[in-house]
Amino acid sequence: MNNLEASTTVPKYDQEEVADRIFDMIKEKNAEEVLQILKSMRIPLDYTDKTGMSLLDQASWSGLEDVVRFLLANGIDPNNSTHDSGYKSLMFAAIAGHQGICQLLLDYGAHVYSTNAIGKTAAEMAAFVGQHECVSIINNYVALDEIEKLLHPRGDDSDEIYSKEFSRALHNLIKTHIIHPVWVMLFLRDHYQLIWQHRQKFCYVLDRIFERQLRCKESNEVMSLKLWLILYTVRDTCKFVETVLEKEEHKASTIIRNYIKQLLKMEQAYRIRPNLERYLRNAVQAFPYHHCLLFQALIKNLAAVEFGSLPDAFYLIMSVFSGQRMVETSHFCATCGAVTSTKRCCKNIYYCHPDCQKIDWCNHKMFCEKVYKEKQDEKRRCSLRDSAASKTIVQNDGSTSNDGIIRDGQSKDKHVEKVASALADIKFT
Repeated sequence: MNNLEASTTVPKYDQEEVADRIFDMIKEKNAEEVLQILKSMRIPLDYTDKTGMSLLDQASWSGLEDVVRFLLANGIDPNNSTHDSGYKSLMFAAIAGHQGICQLLLDYGAHVYSTNAIGKTAAEMAAFVGQHECVSIINNYVALDEIEKLLHPRGDDSDEIYSKEFSRALHNLIKTHIIHPVWVMLFLRDHYQLIWQHRQKFCYVLDRIFERQLRCKESNEVMSLKLWLILYTVRDTCKFVETVLEKEEHKASTIIRNYIKQLLKMEQAYRIRPNLERYLRNAVQAFPYHHCLLFQALIKNLAAVEFGSLPDAFYLIMSVFSGQRMVETSHFCATCGAVTSTKRCCKNIYYCHPDCQKIDWCNHKMFCEKVYKEKQDEKRRCSLRDSAASKTIVQNDGSTSNDGIIRDGQSKDKHVEKVASALADIKFT
């Protein structure tokens, strides 16, 4: 048999048998064997089972990120709609709580607003089953194309062409759902070589994306405020590094690390990190669009808490962004605010990475016990307040009932005026 005959003699497989086997292996999370079969091309990569569930759908549901990446890289459409109930791959990943796969599908063009047979989007389905982290990832996503258009408005004929690494770094920061200043500073430290030379362009694109959120037909107040907090931190950090470098030579990573430690510093007189608290309150106060209802609600919540008391500003900001349920059920890194942090000390203070634990060690060793007790006490107080509030209906002079309806003749306009006048009196320490 010559080479041509050998190459054209392909073993015949029962496609249905192979398909059943590969679906079973995906359910068993056997990624290596699944990839071997897929690479051998024994079945089409867009194969679906009897219910219309594709290989990409099943891999997204089972959490096989490598399999999902392989299928997407080989041209499989993430918006396939063959499933009997109209579920898409993004819906399966979101319902199952696979955050990395949600990001991957979005990067490959998964439609955020696609609905299933009952008219629900992926974010709505994830919220229904309590996958709030996936909801946040989906709702905060910004496509890379939007960033490329701002970086290169005339395509290849633009005045300056920025590297793919630069645009990806910018994209990764914009699409994140983490707004903690320390996380943003650590991101800048890790991407310093890419960003520093073009920091003005970096801030410009961030600013343009931020401005677009409220200047379109469907304004997005959550995205606007989120991007503002990131932009505020980026500008402030760049300014701080520039100021230090003007005086003396230091490594940028050392400058940023020292700034982070300064923000995280704890003091005996306070129940929170005072420098970080001031930083976040000032960042919120600097938001330029005071007419936003989300901003007004956040300002009222911050003003209601005496400086130095719990809950801190980060807790209140995340409650407004993602809902109190997510904040109460998630474990935030004590250093950078990353969600679903898994590393913890003996007192249940969580960290996302050993580096974060090292940065915070000087505070942790002195205040670990105190912080843990404060958190437990605050949880008990919040639980008692929520229980009492659910049973109380306030019904006097322009008040609201627990159904949120303004009563006793108070108009919406007067209510807004009341909020607006309160803003002018708010001062942050």
